[in-house]
Amino acid sequence: MLMPGLLAAVALAACSGSAPTHYYALTAMAGEPASPAHARTMTVVPVKIPEYLNHAEVITREGEHGLKLDSLQQWAEPLDLGITRVLSSDLGILFRNDRIVISNAAPSLADLSLWVQIRQFEVGAGGTCMLSAAWALAKADPDRPITRGNAEITEKATAPGYDAAVGAMNRALETLSRRIADELRPSLH
Repeated sequence: MLMPGLLAAVALAACSGSAPTHYYALTAMAGEPASPAHARTMTVVPVKIPEYLNHAEVITREGEHGLKLDSLQQWAEPLDLGITRVLSSDLGILFRNDRIVISNAAPSLADLSLWVQIRQFEVGAGGTCMLSAAWALAKADPDRPITRGNAEITEKATAPGYDAAVGAMNRALETLSRRIADELRPSLH
C-alpha cells in the first residue's frame, strides 16, 4: 500500500507535467490615429461573429465540416471584442488624413456608424486563414446604409503552429480594414 504522502507527490508530479495554456491577442497595425479638431466621428459598432466562433479557444478547421477547439490555445479576450478593437484601431490609422475620428460613442451620438458581421474567421488544416465579412456604413440605421460591402479574404500562415495562424488572422483583419477604408472613402467626402 502506498503512503498518502507518496501518493500526493505522484499526483502532483503528474499534474506538473501538463502543457501550459497559451493565450493570443489580435493586434492592430502600427501607427497613430490622428485627432483633428473638426473631424466627423465614426463608431465601429461591436462586431458580430457566428456563434461557433464564440469560444475562448482558438478554433481551427479540420476537413470540410470539422472544427477543432484546443483548450491549451486560447484567446486573451473574447474574439468579437478583439476584432472590434483591431478594426477600430486600424480604421483610425487609415482615416487619419480624412478628418474622420474613430470613437467609442453610441451609434446615435456618432456622425457615422460602421456595422461589421463576420461570417467566417478561422485557419484551415493547411494553414490558410479564411475571413468572410459583410459591412454597412450608415448615419444611424444599419437598414438604411450609405454604402455596404463584402469581403472574402485568405491569408496563408508563414509557419506551422498557432502563433503563425494568429499572425495570418491579424494580416487578414488588416486587409479587411484596408478594403473597408478604401471602399468607404468616396462616401465620406
